[in-house]
Amino acid sequence: MTPAAGGNPTPSPRAPSEAAPPRQIMLSGRQLHRVQDRDTQTKLRRSRRVRRGPLTLSCVPDSRLGPARVAFAIGRNVGGAVHRNRVRRRLREVMSELAPRLAGRAWLVGASAEALTTDFELLRGHADAAVRQLEPK
Repeated sequence: MTPAAGGNPTPSPRAPSEAAPPRQIMLSGRQLHRVQDRDTQTKLRRSRRVRRGPLTLSCVPDSRLGPARVAFAIGRNVGGAVHRNRVRRRLREVMSELAPRLAGRAWLVGASAEALTTDFELLRGHADAAVRQLEPK
């Protein structure tokens, strides 16, 4: 790192050959990865959706065999940024609890405004039911 004007350190540019490590979300000792590539995002948008309570889930097989990759779609109808972030944190915790069952697939989790006020146990139950519905038979 080199100091910039004012003495603030700035990161040195990343070499083109260095790939950014996958972003991980660690909660309750369980590991989830973020969906970052556009191809997977497109597949998730076009895949079958299951709605349970205030949640909408869809999944696609993931070519990277490993921890589940999860994307969240929390629209402005949920509320302002504070409310949307609160819903996202709640859903992240729910999905991390289900992480062992989610492995090997990429997931898209959407929520309506009711997810903000729904009891956490009920929210987990809705997510569990949706995951069961989407699991391969």
